[in-house]
Amino acid sequence: MSYKLKKKKGNIAGLPKKSKKSAQHNVSISQALQTAVQHHQAGDLHQAEKFYNRVLALDPGNAEAHHYLGVLAYQVGKQETAVNFIQKALHLNPHLANAHNTLGVVLRDLGRLDEASASYRNALSSNPDFTEAYSNLGNVLKDQGRLDEAVANYRKALSVNPDDPEAHSSLLFALNYLPDISQQEIREESVRWGERYAKKLVGEGVGHESRQEEGHCKKIRIGYVSPDFYHHPVGRFILPVLASHNRHEFEVYCYSGTPRPDAVTGNIKKHADHWLVTNGLNDGAMIRRIKDDRIDILVDLAGHSGGNRLMVFAGRPASIQVSWLGYVNTTGLPVMDYRITDDIVDPVGESEGHYTEILIRLKNGFFCFSPPENSPEVGDSPVRQTGLFTFGSFNNLCKINDSVVSLWVEILKRVPRSRLMLKSKAFADENVKRYFGARFFNQGLDENRLILLPGSSFAQYLQSYQDIDVCLDPFPHNGHTVSCDALWMGCPVISLRGERYAARMGADLLTRIGLSELIAENREQYVNKAVELAENSDRLDLLRSGMRTRVKEAPFCDAQGFTSDLEGAFRKMMFALGMA
Repeated sequence: MSYKLKKKKGNIAGLPKKSKKSAQHNVSISQALQTAVQHHQAGDLHQAEKFYNRVLALDPGNAEAHHYLGVLAYQVGKQETAVNFIQKALHLNPHLANAHNTLGVVLRDLGRLDEASASYRNALSSNPDFTEAYSNLGNVLKDQGRLDEAVANYRKALSVNPDDPEAHSSLLFALNYLPDISQQEIREESVRWGERYAKKLVGEGVGHESRQEEGHCKKIRIGYVSPDFYHHPVGRFILPVLASHNRHEFEVYCYSGTPRPDAVTGNIKKHADHWLVTNGLNDGAMIRRIKDDRIDILVDLAGHSGGNRLMVFAGRPASIQVSWLGYVNTTGLPVMDYRITDDIVDPVGESEGHYTEILIRLKNGFFCFSPPENSPEVGDSPVRQTGLFTFGSFNNLCKINDSVVSLWVEILKRVPRSRLMLKSKAFADENVKRYFGARFFNQGLDENRLILLPGSSFAQYLQSYQDIDVCLDPFPHNGHTVSCDALWMGCPVISLRGERYAARMGADLLTRIGLSELIAENREQYVNKAVELAENSDRLDLLRSGMRTRVKEAPFCDAQGFTSDLEGAFRKMMFALGMA
């Protein structure tokens, strides 16, 4: 969610109307609040806090100031403090829709999903046309695995405001998880996104005269744009590439919209030649900055995921624009020229029609994986110690649809003394656990055969794989980062190959480590492969003991080789435009 702290003219909402006697006093409050908001918008949080507190000194019952102090606290990672400020604002003004919405954002971040949902509904009760609240409600429903309800709320947001690119992106992102939607339908909706919003900025293109002016001997300037330069799948996958770029030929710019930098952010920044924080830049300002930087190839790492800057790409700030890594489908953007992929997730002759971009297939895969440092050693199969065979999945709950639940229950019923372990941040909420558990129990699974674990530290997350014998990949949206981690920790993964990129990521991984035998081509095979592996303890032991070596030797772990292939693709793009 982005906070739109708007400058207000005249009387501030929530303040009493001026009388002649109190006019000067109220003007002081109004001026202080407007000054605070201006500093807040500019990213000067210290001065913003100073002026919000000045408002409260003049008017302790000012709900807006309490709310914005809550926003400020959330932005610096003080979630509980934020909750206290916002609840105070709502005590003072129960109908402050923005505050209800912000409270939902903070509660979602704390894993209190049912409370977040209630806050968004309160926002909509106060303002039925609050587009952002519909979108945010959709996000929390998606977190809970209530995908149909999430999609309905995204569509409601668009019915209220058809010109909301963020709500439309959220809808597109969610469509990729639905089991009963075709790739053609997703492409058509993506094209609608591109046609609706791109027109607003297209026409500001830079051409490619900048490279011609500088001559052909200059380094190629690559700009990477992402909100996820932190401990996030994109952050983890891009880091080894940035560290491996040939600095004699390439100059690397990173445009970071990361909301809360961490140690991974610092490491990524260390490998960038130029680093720009873009959180406070509107689309026009960011377009101008990229044009001023004279970027040759601008790479989007977000697609339609949260925090994306696709509207910046719509302004064509670079001669060549590329989609890669952070999104599993086409952007639908007419001025997105290329998409980086490979021939397993996007087979030649089958996938070209799925995208509006030209496909560039890298020979050794579309991604680069760096195994986590200080990982626990791979242990023995846990069934050897417990006597219970444990299937597992640590994927986002939105990937676990009713078809997945049905097949997983069938597998468990066919494997005596087996259980299923799921791990998700959302399971910190007991109501989510009850709802999700009921989906399995209603299909005849005994309660003692389902283990639902809340989120944990990354070290504990890796350790949890020691308790899993075999991982089950969801469909039609496979896991990817979690599957990389599972394989690294010795856990075989059973995956069902589908019709589009998101449904072929598991097959991509397994093929590249030489375990195509674990790829199912239909649901019957999926069940049978899981059951057969559970019944063959010797095969399972052999797979587990050799899995880490398989991953180490896979081409996606060769950062230098992968980056060299990527750079070759970039050179070909330059050549095709006459810029090389």
